[in-house]
Amino acid sequence: MLCCKAAQILLNFLLFILLVNSSLAFVHGPSVSQQSCQLCRKHSPARKTSMSTGSALDEVKMKVQEKLIKGTEPGSNARQFAEIFSDFLDQYTECCKTDGLDPKTFGFLTSSVVKHIGEAFQSPFQFDLYHAAIRQPFDFYSWGNDFFRPMIVKEKSIVMGTENLARIDAYIKAGENVVLYSNHQTEADPQVISILLEDIGYSYLGEKIVCVAGHRVTTDPLAIPFSMGRNLLTIYSKKHMDNPPEEKVQKQNRNMMTLKKVGEQFTTGGCLLWVAPSGGRDRPLPGTKTFVVAPLDPKSVELFRVIAKSVETTKTHFFPLAMFTNGLVPPPDELKTTLGETRSASRSAVSLSFGDEIFPDEIKGKGALGAFVEDAVKKEYAKLDAFHAT
Repeated sequence: MLCCKAAQILLNFLLFILLVNSSLAFVHGPSVSQQSCQLCRKHSPARKTSMSTGSALDEVKMKVQEKLIKGTEPGSNARQFAEIFSDFLDQYTECCKTDGLDPKTFGFLTSSVVKHIGEAFQSPFQFDLYHAAIRQPFDFYSWGNDFFRPMIVKEKSIVMGTENLARIDAYIKAGENVVLYSNHQTEADPQVISILLEDIGYSYLGEKIVCVAGHRVTTDPLAIPFSMGRNLLTIYSKKHMDNPPEEKVQKQNRNMMTLKKVGEQFTTGGCLLWVAPSGGRDRPLPGTKTFVVAPLDPKSVELFRVIAKSVETTKTHFFPLAMFTNGLVPPPDELKTTLGETRSASRSAVSLSFGDEIFPDEIKGKGALGAFVEDAVKKEYAKLDAFHAT
């Protein structure tokens, strides 16, 4: 809590200056010690689905697709999103066949998407500045995790830096805060974190995570149901701040209010905050399928240090987190400013690497913290890249 009114005014001014240009969101590396990583092998390798079960999944899929398309008018926005999800569903079904998912569970997961997409069009859910995951009467959190679970190849996935994860767990249980500076690769990243943490005994942390989320995940009808199951602090990314220009001031004001909510979360304590300072998802190098960590915006990195420093009652810690998730629902090659991007699905290995704690006060110089954090995330990502290249 700030000491006085003058300090609060100064903080607001600093936040505004940083916010104007910020871009918030959502090869062999070093050898990996067995003590610092854990393979996600609690679940047995994928079972080959029998022909009858595979046919049953196809039958359920076709019924879901038929219901999805019938409920929309040709040429409407609803029809556009219905067709996008229908195409995605073809690929998702193949993932579920390989995973050995039973038809009943498959039917529940896919029909729920159709139901919630319809609700998103008829009466869009309104997200507050801070949104707490909806667990009752429908558990959107568990449903979202279960939806993406069949797409993950568990026996080829890994969590590295588990000694740092243990420190994070201890800090949170002690009522202190942790900021995870991370890269971002797919829409399913929050669910991936929860699933992998659950598999190594940290499901509690998966449920605690608060994601700093761009407006697209709270306005895209296909994303809304999954976002409803996450703890979110909603913002507008710099990449979309000027579209349309007449809404820029309104968006900046809303972001300011969200940042105050971050301060409130830090004051309460026990906040585990996940933020992607790049302001968007990683993309592959031009002409290749090789993903690289997108540049982090140094002002966005600095912003959370400023907020944390303003809260004198509760300590905040900072860690880099690298995510290798691009095989699940890869983003389109080019940035799209309007809603309605196509989705693709494939079954893939996914991994996380938690780096060593960062101490911002020890890093001096303008932009130095941003550069240090970006290097730390890239260092952890190189470990994951090397692991998946073997």
